[in-house]
Amino acid sequence: MSMEEVLNLTETCLETFTPSCMHVDNETCEVIPYPEKEDDYVLEFDEDGCFHRYQQEEKSSFIRYKQFSKAVGLIIIVLSSLGIVGNLISILVLAVKETKNCFNQLLIALNIFDSLHLVLAIFEGLRTDFSEVYNSITEPSPYFFPLVHYPFYRIWMCASIFLIIGVGVERYLAVCRPHHYRELQVRSHRALVYIIPSILAALALNFTRFLELTVGDWCIILDHCGCPNKRSSYTVPSELRNHPMYVLYYSNLAWLLFTGVIPFAVLIILNLQIYRSMQMVKRNLQKSSAMGAVGGAALRAVSVGKSTVNDQFPSEADQAETRRRKRVTQQNKECNLAFILICTVATFFVCHFPRVMTNVYEALIIKNEERCKAKKMQYVRLWYLHIIVAINLLLVLNASANLPIYLFGGKSFRASFISLFGLEKCTRRASNGNTCETSPQTEMKLMN
Repeated sequence: MSMEEVLNLTETCLETFTPSCMHVDNETCEVIPYPEKEDDYVLEFDEDGCFHRYQQEEKSSFIRYKQFSKAVGLIIIVLSSLGIVGNLISILVLAVKETKNCFNQLLIALNIFDSLHLVLAIFEGLRTDFSEVYNSITEPSPYFFPLVHYPFYRIWMCASIFLIIGVGVERYLAVCRPHHYRELQVRSHRALVYIIPSILAALALNFTRFLELTVGDWCIILDHCGCPNKRSSYTVPSELRNHPMYVLYYSNLAWLLFTGVIPFAVLIILNLQIYRSMQMVKRNLQKSSAMGAVGGAALRAVSVGKSTVNDQFPSEADQAETRRRKRVTQQNKECNLAFILICTVATFFVCHFPRVMTNVYEALIIKNEERCKAKKMQYVRLWYLHIIVAINLLLVLNASANLPIYLFGGKSFRASFISLFGLEKCTRRASNGNTCETSPQTEMKLMN
């Protein structure tokens, strides 16, 4: 290749790399990876706390970090796969006709959002720690990562966060404003009032994610080694993503506010109100049970010995007892659904609180990072990279915990789950200390 052709190649590429011929395989023309070093020298920091990236990557601690990241990445892939299966099971149980209501429809949507997030979490684990597999999957389209993987990975997480707030509002109305809630129950497709705004809010918050990355060419100059030059596509941050104002006010402050501070504050307030109302409902149920027993006995005593032509109709005492039992059953059901919400929110707090804290930390060090980036140096320490890996695992755990939460906290869900999968004999035999045997009808149901 002439010098003019080399110059034209370098002009059309965002970045070029010219390796030494001793690092190029003469037969395959593949670049031989440089051997990993394990030097435990001390990083050299300048007056702003910046250091060169290659210094960190040559330390043995960085090699251990890569090993840690790969192990966690494998756990994320396995846990995400199990979480998707669990969420699909939850959707099947929640979609049973006998348990259909607005709350269950919201949980179905929440499981769908979480499952979509988990699918992209698998891709994220492959991209970060198993790049060869990821590249083989996405190689036909270099735009998969910047236009699908990267933005929607965050969109579905935000949609899940916003829908949890919607579920909290729905339970707040059911437990704390029961009269208003009964008026709303007659409206069809009421769940869409919460689902559609959650999706729109997630898209509005993340629409600039589609503009944050761009695809460029990476050229490897090999003609001086007797091999053809190579060109490949790779993703780089756009000018928008690198703009200091965008990084500070959107990537840090807006993200912290709308996915951390506001959801946490709203959910804390709603759940405190729900918990107080649940305690009040429980006290009222206890009083109602005691008064119902006394009142029912009195009415039955008055009606003793009376004989009319209407003996086939329920007595006044029986009607009052029936109404009381229906009210108690409904209130118990609402409290149980609220308990599912409280468990979901508690899991959300535990798994997302570290993410919010890292957003706060990033906002505090943003100026230092900008100064180091201007010098083409790094500021982020290795311990922070370990925390980011652990946070990704917590987010996957949160999206995968739906089925265990529902089985633990939901009485009607547990009953529907047992009925749907034909486990009635299992529960009965387990209580008697016997093994479970599946009936032929159950086997046919599972096969179909």
